[in-house]
Amino acid sequence: MKRKKYKVTVKVTYVTTMDHEQTSMEKAKNDVKRVIENYLKDGTDIRNIFDKPPHTIYKVEKYD
Repeated sequence: MKRKKYKVTVKVTYVTTMDHEQTSMEKAKNDVKRVIENYLKDGTDIRNIFDKPPHTIYKVEKYD
């Protein structure tokens, strides 16, 4: 039987909710965005701020 090649794509999505007080929705969003971006820049394991496991999606395509 001949082996076939496949490309498998894995998408991992973390979802969390952060309570935050601010004068507007846009300012609150920017504050939280800055916190997340700082975690990513520092190389800190971002999974520590999420309390639920990620949602994982697998997609398989035939690879010629």
